[in-house]
Amino acid sequence: MKTLSKKIRNCALISLVFSLIGCGTISHFDQTAYYQVVALKTETLNIMDLAKDNYSVHEMEVKTFQTKIQKAYEYEKSRSKNKITVKQWDLLLNKDGNALGSFFRIWESNEKCSETYINEKKKLIGQCFDQIIELEIKKQKNNL
Repeated sequence: MKTLSKKIRNCALISLVFSLIGCGTISHFDQTAYYQVVALKTETLNIMDLAKDNYSVHEMEVKTFQTKIQKAYEYEKSRSKNKITVKQWDLLLNKDGNALGSFFRIWESNEKCSETYINEKKKLIGQCFDQIIELEIKKQKNNL
């Protein structure tokens, strides 16, 4: 009787483990998402260098870039079980925060940014992108 009960308990435990794995709380690795965030990181850091010039000179370029960023963000929001990544994007894009969203707002309102400010923000924003990239890579490792 104990053996049967032990087998049933083990089967239940194994079923629970497999159901938890199947119902994971994080999305699977996505090559498109990975490629987008790596490309956008590079483009972001290059565009930020333009902030030493008047915003009005680069306004169309910035608006086009912001549309690219928004498309990547919307893509991430459409993926299931992707709340952690979306939260990272929210922090990056928040206009009232301390990252990319506020950088563009400040550049536009001040018309120019100092090289020191640009370089400090590039470090911070680069780290934000690195965190998103790292999470996507970990999804790959977790799903192998």
